[in-house]
Amino acid sequence: ASLDYTRAAYKNGLSLLDIELHTGRHHQIRVQLASEGLPIWGDQRYNASARAGQQIALWAYSLTIEHPVRHERMTFTALPPSSLGIWGSFSEELKGLEAGLPVVYCDGNVIIVNKPSGLTVAEADGGGNTCEALLRRAFGEVYPVHRLDSPTSGLVIFARNAMAKSCLDNAIRARSIKKSYRLIIKGRPQRAEGRLRLYAVKDSAGAMVRVFDTPSAGSVEMVTDYRVIKSAMGLSLAEATLVTGRTHQLRASFAHIGCPIAGDDKYGDRSFNRDERLRRVSKRGALCLCAVRVELAFDDECVLSYLNGRRFEIEPPFVL
Repeated sequence: ASLDYTRAAYKNGLSLLDIELHTGRHHQIRVQLASEGLPIWGDQRYNASARAGQQIALWAYSLTIEHPVRHERMTFTALPPSSLGIWGSFSEELKGLEAGLPVVYCDGNVIIVNKPSGLTVAEADGGGNTCEALLRRAFGEVYPVHRLDSPTSGLVIFARNAMAKSCLDNAIRARSIKKSYRLIIKGRPQRAEGRLRLYAVKDSAGAMVRVFDTPSAGSVEMVTDYRVIKSAMGLSLAEATLVTGRTHQLRASFAHIGCPIAGDDKYGDRSFNRDERLRRVSKRGALCLCAVRVELAFDDECVLSYLNGRRFEIEPPFVL
């Protein structure tokens, strides 16, 4: 019995899980979660605290099949009605899952999502399938206020109205929003923790940046704080916090010091990225770089000041 799960939301002592089955066993989801001390709400058979009359909160919301004639993949989705049982507590998060984006936080001004690797953030960056387009179909008008590279996964903030966008834009320019990343790198830096102060020149033709140790013509400063959490198998798990926010900053900076991020073919070592070791740490061989935490701070007169001091955090889709 094998499955993958992602916690899409946590409220009032309950977790909304998104589950992908690898095997199909009798009562599999119910048994596996109960055996981990996480019984499903309302499960009369495997949850000792379920009350009579509760309906089990387990819902098959997405089904993908291949058309028998056209051989095209077709996906059908159906969300549980908010009036049914406990589902109403997670109505916004369920809309995000239907759109293909786990919603970490949502209110009338802001949506924070957990972007998967391979998905572009904004429609302006190109590509038909973007976070912005998916969210617009599910929630109406949204405004991207910052970017993650397509291969990078993790937390992205969207505004839901012009006032919230202005507030977020000002906070990002003032660098009052703190963003932290987890990454797996090749080898280990000379120092277990420190600050990388480097200089980048954008190479538009190559769609990348060139990195220098000292200022050069046309360069901008890149500053990153980091600490190594663990090292094993010739790899290191690190956490990095952006002091500046430059194009490809983490990918280019760590490659420059001889510790490219695992799975990065643009700045890293392609042969190393196909090493058997990486299959053990990343399920799909994706870039091992994830925006795992954002800490919010706004001016007191800002419409988003009620979010001051809030911190949102996720687990990365890789482990060492």
